[in-house]
Amino acid sequence: MPIAAADKWEQIALLAEGSLAEVPYATLLLAMSRAGRTGVLELRRKPVEKRIVFAAGVPVDCRSNLVHETFGRFLVGAGKLSNEELAVSLGESLSRAVPLGEVLLERGTIDAGELYKLLQQCLARKLLDGFTWREGTFRLSDEEAPADSTLKVKVPQLILTGVLKLTPLEEVTRGIRPLFAEALALHESSHAAGDELQVRGPAAEVMAALREKPLRMDELAVRLPSLPANDLGRIVYALSLLDLIGPASRAPVKRPAPAVASTPAAAPRVEPAESPQVALRPAAASAMPVNESGTFAVEAPAAPASAEVEQTRNRILQAYLAYRRRDAFELLGLRDSASTPEIEEAWLRYAKLYAPWPLEPHAPADLVDKARALFLAGSDAYAELRDGERRAMLVHRRQLALAQRANQPRGTGIHTDLLDPEAQFRKGMELLAANQEKKALELLQYAADLDAQNPVYRAEAAMCRFRVHGDATKPLEELDEAVRADPRCGLAWYYLGVIQGKSARPVEAEESLRKAIRLMAPDRRPIDALKELTAKKR
Repeated sequence: MPIAAADKWEQIALLAEGSLAEVPYATLLLAMSRAGRTGVLELRRKPVEKRIVFAAGVPVDCRSNLVHETFGRFLVGAGKLSNEELAVSLGESLSRAVPLGEVLLERGTIDAGELYKLLQQCLARKLLDGFTWREGTFRLSDEEAPADSTLKVKVPQLILTGVLKLTPLEEVTRGIRPLFAEALALHESSHAAGDELQVRGPAAEVMAALREKPLRMDELAVRLPSLPANDLGRIVYALSLLDLIGPASRAPVKRPAPAVASTPAAAPRVEPAESPQVALRPAAASAMPVNESGTFAVEAPAAPASAEVEQTRNRILQAYLAYRRRDAFELLGLRDSASTPEIEEAWLRYAKLYAPWPLEPHAPADLVDKARALFLAGSDAYAELRDGERRAMLVHRRQLALAQRANQPRGTGIHTDLLDPEAQFRKGMELLAANQEKKALELLQYAADLDAQNPVYRAEAAMCRFRVHGDATKPLEELDEAVRADPRCGLAWYYLGVIQGKSARPVEAEESLRKAIRLMAPDRRPIDALKELTAKKR
């Protein structure tokens, strides 16, 4: 089944199962979003499994069997916790059967505002991983989505970032092939509505050029000479998926534009402010709007908030994160045996804390919406506890759940590193140091496949492949993808320069090595490699 046109989204959203080679991940996300579907999208690529939960077309949760995608490991990667702190907090989380985030809030390790951002970023990173899949299968079901998630992801922004940074080049090439036939122009797109999408950098330049007049792909390339052909192809593919551009013969000329920021001439690659060790690090991989580099960025307040406003914000966010998984008793902070006067007093206290109307004159709309959701949930909880029959049923369910938890083994955890890319990478590097390059390549490639957003894994695997096989084609492709995922990965630039130099591409090699020198200082390896390259040229 080819990549679908706009009128096929509903049909795709109704598919029961299929192959990602035929219906790419980005297309599935858009179909679920445009159809407003609620359910579960299961992805499988042995041995990796993912379950993405949608509520009315919005991804609200993503679970996988990858160790590095757990929230705890995410926090360690973001520098928010040490491994030792994670072990202690995770032990308490398991023993008490409460989410790790709540334990961290109680310990004062993190405040509610930062926790909410980090949870959004973790979800975004797990969703972005799907863009790296070259193969696999999917299954769509109408399974009732859990109602305990308060997170949401803006699908259009996710699509734009995922395609520009992570989608395999062969998928991009296949997707833009039909667009070479005629000139491209701006299109009407429901994805541009509201704050669902911000287009910046080179993508904004492409849209600005097409706003002036329709252009063919070759004319766009001439109009934007600083933009490499592969980057232009990615941009066109992403914007066409979002119906922002398309064949001029089917384009309404006037359309409301999404938030577009004009920038200076586009650089071949954009450098986000992330660590050179991890692509799209948690601190820069929010599910919120992107920054100028096209990566996810954390929302910042328009002006410094007062201590009182910040305290109110944290209180609302902390309650908002947990309210959907709490029953009426828990929400109002009551015992099963609470009397009617106690219920009334609890409800009044709760209403005073989360009433939305006092916030409306000065608080952000998003915070007011969260307070409104809390207030309505508290109102429902009060109504449930005042209804004798409903309260009795709730008490019965709580007793059953308590008995079930008492019979479950405690302290269980992951006992295998099979799907832990960090462990596989560490073993591969040990084998490499022992000159067992062929065995090392298997583990390094496995680590890179499990966590394709990590440019270090991809760089080491690519260089090891070059050492083992001698052919530069595949390693150069992998290193090019690694520096796209994270342009600040000095190691990937260094290996790219080394292989380019050995492949009679001295100009490109020199450029790559100079970038590596800036990023890897004080490591002298790229300096020595550049000296060797210069000596050969002489």
